[in-house]
Amino acid sequence: MANLKEKCLNYLREEGYCPTIDDDGDIKLKVQGLTMYIRTSDTDDEFLKVWLPFIWSIENDNERAKLHWVANKLNREYKCGKIYLTDDDTHAVCEIFISDSDVKLGAIVSRCIMILTQMRGELSQLMRE
Repeated sequence: MANLKEKCLNYLREEGYCPTIDDDGDIKLKVQGLTMYIRTSDTDDEFLKVWLPFIWSIENDNERAKLHWVANKLNREYKCGKIYLTDDDTHAVCEIFISDSDVKLGAIVSRCIMILTQMRGELSQLMRE
């Protein structure tokens, strides 16, 4: 039986994406011009992380304060998706557990991709207001 990473790769290829494996072993794919990553775990067969890095660069303390407010708002409103800030960047991520008996992996991956692109769009809109 294929592992979770292989199942993700197969699904993405079937849907017309061109996934690759990066230097860290993560699945890398382009979605609407954005680079996303999918990570599985060698120690937890049910863990799946889909993330969209670098969605907003933090230029100053005022922007950081606004980003905290926006991230908290979006984290409350979106199921599974979350926004987090690092030193000078902002990222979006979906982290979930999928049992091996779950036959809807494609729907789950698609929904995570949709959530992350929506969160990025809403974050950008709120930051420009």
